Amino acid sequence: MTGKVTTYFVTVILSVACCASAESDLDEYISSIRQSGMSESAAGSVRMVAGILSGSTTFRATPTPDGSVGRSYGSPEDSQLRWEEKVKVRTTRVANAEAWTEFFKDQADTDGSGFVSTQEGMALRRQVETGLVAVQLRPASIEQLYDAGPEASKVEADLAAYAVMRAEAAKQGLEGMPALPEGLNPAPR
Repeated sequence: MTGKVTTYFVTVILSVACCASAESDLDEYISSIRQSGMSESAAGSVRMVAGILSGSTTFRATPTPDGSVGRSYGSPEDSQLRWEEKVKVRTTRVANAEAWTEFFKDQADTDGSGFVSTQEGMALRRQVETGLVAVQLRPASIEQLYDAGPEASKVEADLAAYAVMRAEAAKQGLEGMPALPEGLNPAPR
């Protein structure tokens, strides 16, 4: 009987310890999200476009036969650089990515809540990528971009948002956000 009580007591203590540890992990996770000021998904979207503009990630838009656009992401080609040059380039890219991340975090927080939601992060990524698709493919008209994105109804608004972000980035001294092709640059409002 004493063995059963001891086993039960040890099992209860271990269960409580496991639950306390799991709760602590959850608290840490929630705290890290609050500290970042972005949902996990929003942070991924913001960091992706920051990586593209800092040169840490490549983005390539290619037209497909059906009129849509393929998008590919990759690592920059650094294989021809010497080790010392690679370190310098990567250090610069990391610093630039951090600056772009802070910039885009502010731009994505459209409701001014101080927190970037998943929807805000996805909208920011769509806007930046729509602008980059326009820059790379140089369509003759906005209509040609309608098939390029998953949300054709938002192309004009996305291009306008991209142009506003680009102007603000330039004011803040951030470089690397290319200008839209002249025929697609929306008039300032």
